[in-house]
Amino acid sequence: MKVYLRHAKHGMYYCGWRTWTSDPTLAVTFETTVDALLRARSEQMTQMEIVIREGNPPVEKVVAIIESGNRRGGG
Repeated sequence: MKVYLRHAKHGMYYCGWRTWTSDPTLAVTFETTVDALLRARSEQMTQMEIVIREGNPPVEKVVAIIESGNRRGGG
């Protein structure tokens, strides 16, 4: 099983700071979906999907969608 971040609008996979690829084999893989979520938050990414890719042939499943990286505080 591999975990990726993919831009929901453009379908490009995350492969490093502000770098994207259409080829999932070049993308950063994460140990867990939580790791992917933490990376997306740390880089304030928006419109992101957390994708799990597994099987042979590979099948992709979107397990979470990150709409906004903005945090709102009350006060």
